[in-house]
Amino acid sequence: MRTRFAVALLALASVATLRATVIVPADLNELAVSANAIVYARVTDVRALVSGDRLRVESLVTAEAIGYVKGNLGRTIVFRVPGGTVGAYKTMMIGVPSFETGEEVVLFFGTRAAEAPPYLVGFSQGVYRVRLDEQTGVRVVVPPPAISTGANVPITRGTRAPMPLDEFARQVRALASAAPRGIR
Repeated sequence: MRTRFAVALLALASVATLRATVIVPADLNELAVSANAIVYARVTDVRALVSGDRLRVESLVTAEAIGYVKGNLGRTIVFRVPGGTVGAYKTMMIGVPSFETGEEVVLFFGTRAAEAPPYLVGFSQGVYRVRLDEQTGVRVVVPPPAISTGANVPITRGTRAPMPLDEFARQVRALASAAPRGIR
């Protein structure tokens, strides 16, 4: 009996810890309400770092604020995302966005303590890429699959039209300001 117990205990002790990230789908309304800051920014630097325990790679992303839709984290924002490229090795995690220097983005940030860096709300769900429309010269954002407009409209995959950045910011501002005070 003691041998079985010892073998069972040894088997339990030798099991490696498994980690998983669960990303709960969020619509634009949830992102706007839960974010402490929403910023239109340009990525100025992306640098991969190996963590102290040498088991993880994280990317340190620096972005310069062009304008805020909600809150204010200052002109320069530095945040971390899991994954990155170190030498010949690339690590990535499903649901985590990657960034390139020079790209323009709208970022939805949460904050913890005053000294802690901000984090992306919903990982890649909290990142909207901004592109220049070649035909009109207007900066546009591809909206999420569902934006709460109050209208009962069927959603069809692949039919999302780019939205002018100003209109996107206006919708996000309206969603963020319409939230009940107790939810924030």
